[in-house]
Amino acid sequence: MPSTSRSIAYKTLLSVEKDNAYAAPALDEEIKKAQCSSADASLATEITYGILRNLAKIREIISSAGGVKLKNIDTKARIALEIGIYQIAFLRIPAYAAVSESVELAKKFAGKHAAGFVNAVLRKTEKTAEKGTAPASAAQAAYAYSHPEWIVKRWSGAFGLEETLKICEADNEKPLFAVRANALKTTREELLRTLESGGVTAAYGKLSSGALIIRNPARELLVACFNKGLFSIQDESSQLVSLVLGAKAGEKNADICAGSGIKTGQIAELMGNTGEIHSYDISPAKLKELAVNCARLGITTVKAFALDARGIKGAPEYDNVGAGNSDSGTQQQFDDHGWRARQHESDAERHQADIVRMEAVDVFGGVNAFDQCRFRKSLGKRRLDDVAVEIRPIVQFVDQSGQFGLCRRGWTENYLRGDAD
Repeated sequence: MPSTSRSIAYKTLLSVEKDNAYAAPALDEEIKKAQCSSADASLATEITYGILRNLAKIREIISSAGGVKLKNIDTKARIALEIGIYQIAFLRIPAYAAVSESVELAKKFAGKHAAGFVNAVLRKTEKTAEKGTAPASAAQAAYAYSHPEWIVKRWSGAFGLEETLKICEADNEKPLFAVRANALKTTREELLRTLESGGVTAAYGKLSSGALIIRNPARELLVACFNKGLFSIQDESSQLVSLVLGAKAGEKNADICAGSGIKTGQIAELMGNTGEIHSYDISPAKLKELAVNCARLGITTVKAFALDARGIKGAPEYDNVGAGNSDSGTQQQFDDHGWRARQHESDAERHQADIVRMEAVDVFGGVNAFDQCRFRKSLGKRRLDDVAVEIRPIVQFVDQSGQFGLCRRGWTENYLRGDAD
């Protein structure tokens, strides 16, 4: 029988492949079902996200070693191969263990015939696995670092190949596990003491006053503290957006494209659970998650609206408005997102520009904060600058990035300095 950790990873990857599921919630669900140890959950997480980070390279190895086109390999057998190859080539787990586990996965989920094929391919891979030379082109870089070729070519054209290789390498690093202390229930200092008393190694974040960076998560303690509403999981750069917004107690504020309400929660905490927050999103499912998050955090001042904020007419005057971003800024945190992104500009940037125009004609009023996670000059600041030409006589644009400096980490972090996009 395959180990619990490999089975969890296998089922998660199959769900991503077959059901077009997102990896993070699918993995969480499989871990809950398995009721596994922290060690098994940790290895399952590493295998799942590691494969998604290096998917293109792993699949090229499979195609080469198997001597067949990828499309001709049964999906269930291919996922077993991906799990084996990742362990051999990237984790340096002993080959005999990696091969044995993947063969067992294939037997269980794909049948004995598939298990024989998996065994043969992995034995061949075991003998040939080695690190390649530095990529000499964007296409080679896309393969070596397992990034969509279109975006590597785009970066290479904008920054040159040498810088692009650094970007890809940084993007493949494991992201930091950051949390935000819930100011309504605890302080960052108290949360740190609570976690350290239970064996968690953590440190203060460098940019956000509420951030902790978790070094070695003890799953049981973290789950208990999370369920009590002591913290939210939020990338440190994302935490900066609400700080820039400057929300204060008693105000009426809005969160546009609120999603599951991570930033809504932070704004409410900064306001001391006073005043009122209107959260807009087109997804009713996301707003259900928002309600659950608010209840967990002890927040009672949020009203959610399932609609496109661009269609609002006669909206109440807000003191501050936070406008969200698209998934393509979160590639390093969610390794399956990059493979879902399309090459053309997403609707999200156009939506943000529309919201800037709405602010200019006093549909919302107050101060707007826009979250941008972009490398490309055609997005982010340039798009907003184009809009600013139309409305600058009405709206004052203020650069708040100086107080934080440049925050750069793969696709996930925000380029807060205006000239960096």
